Amino acid sequence: MDKISVNKLVDSIMYKYDRNNDGKIDINRTTLLNNNKSEKTRTEDDFLNSGVKEFSRQDLFKDSDKFGVKNKEINREELFNFISKKFDMDQDGFLSTRDLGGMIKGSALGEYEIFLREYDEVETSDGIIKN
Repeated sequence: MDKISVNKLVDSIMYKYDRNNDGKIDINRTTLLNNNKSEKTRTEDDFLNSGVKEFSRQDLFKDSDKFGVKNKEINREELFNFISKKFDMDQDGFLSTRDLGGMIKGSALGEYEIFLREYDEVETSDGIIKN
């Protein structure tokens, strides 16, 4: 059974969605182009290349905000605490995954698969998140 570090997962999400590197994710602006460009370049690219995909984890951010301070933005600590409390059942700092044998046998989902089932990134074709 493999394990995914909660710290690394949170760091990855913060890196991807903290647009201005201030340590906070504004939950009202949670889409991200798959090419990590700045807002100005992003607007130009949207005009020139309408086929660019955008992704969001808005549900994860909203639930983390409800779990934390409830101020329409989340920081690393709030995100870490939410994921740890909700998905890290054994509180070891890692989300377990099923190995290939477990998938073939149809054994129970691992903590990471449960996380992805509930909060995997959602592709938004037009850049607008549907609530």
